[in-house]
Amino acid sequence: MDKNKRLAELLGVCWHEIIKGKDCLDGFSGKRVCSCGKFGYTDEVKYQHCLINPDFTDVRLVLREMQKRDDFDMFTSQLNAYSFDEDGYLIDNAISIDYILDETGLLRDRAIEWLERRKI
Repeated sequence: MDKNKRLAELLGVCWHEIIKGKDCLDGFSGKRVCSCGKFGYTDEVKYQHCLINPDFTDVRLVLREMQKRDDFDMFTSQLNAYSFDEDGYLIDNAISIDYILDETGLLRDRAIEWLERRKI
């Protein structure tokens, strides 16, 4: 399964894809239905509407969506890196720079793992 789609599913974020073989109610086969319920001509739905799917390789987007959850602090504590402020005091729940600078989806993958463990 696509990792971006999986994280969207776990977070309850709408994911858009054409439902194969499902025609609109008017029976006109030139139109297709998206998984969110929107319908239109195949190219319109596929190339305009479905392009708005989230790209969770962007660390900021993962953090924004995870921050909406009540257990965000628990998630960030799993990513904890030791960091100190200018006075030498330990900063709680600092996220490792490895996650912040990554552009391959490392934080997305950790979020998926963490959310799947929480579902059990």
